[in-house]
Amino acid sequence: LGSAREIAERALKTINYRDEAQRLNVWISIVNMEANYGTQDSFIDAYERASKNVDSKVLHLRLITGLWKNKDYFEKIMSNALKKFKSSKKIWIAVGKHKFALGEPEEARKLLEKALQSLDRRKHIPTISKFAQFEYKYGSRDRGCTVFEGLVGNLPKRVDLWGIYLDMEIRHLRQKEDDSATDLQVVRRLFERCCALDLSTKKMKYFLKRFLEFEKEFGDQDSADHVKEKARSYVESKMQLK
Repeated sequence: LGSAREIAERALKTINYRDEAQRLNVWISIVNMEANYGTQDSFIDAYERASKNVDSKVLHLRLITGLWKNKDYFEKIMSNALKKFKSSKKIWIAVGKHKFALGEPEEARKLLEKALQSLDRRKHIPTISKFAQFEYKYGSRDRGCTVFEGLVGNLPKRVDLWGIYLDMEIRHLRQKEDDSATDLQVVRRLFERCCALDLSTKKMKYFLKRFLEFEKEFGDQDSADHVKEKARSYVESKMQLK
């Protein structure tokens, strides 16, 4: 450990002061080294030094990602990050993700409530969307579905939200090993709802293309033909308006 510390300190002295990325990488290595092999005091010392010598927000994001298996240290980094950067959605999202990954969904959900109290309103939707995605991956698919239903219900023209919602449901369908007929219908109904929206031609083509690709993968010739007919009807309706 002593020789590793010396090598790291020499690296810091030789790196060009303009090379911020390389300097950050060395500091990350130092903090991780102390977290894994040093003492609590040596970890805190390395962490505090790093915070003063590199972009603190980027440092905390990297440490949240790298230290989450070291629960005590992760809690310290997380707490400091949320206090120092409470207006950053990236910080809240990073902490939320790892709370879910640690098997603490209830803590993650409470965290989202706090995030929405601290973040600017324009950051609420992307933050809620991310936490809903974490529900699908680590928590409850039903909760994730409920959150997305609320999002697309309030913001029906947000194609990005519909697209993510579809991604989550299709991924869930692919992961199912038992009878997935019900989940298949869930995705189909989602596509039907998307295609019923009053959208621009470009956005409608996006959904129709995805719908057809979905039926080619999960459906049969009849279901694929249904989408093709829907696309033809849409094109004809647009031509009649010209």
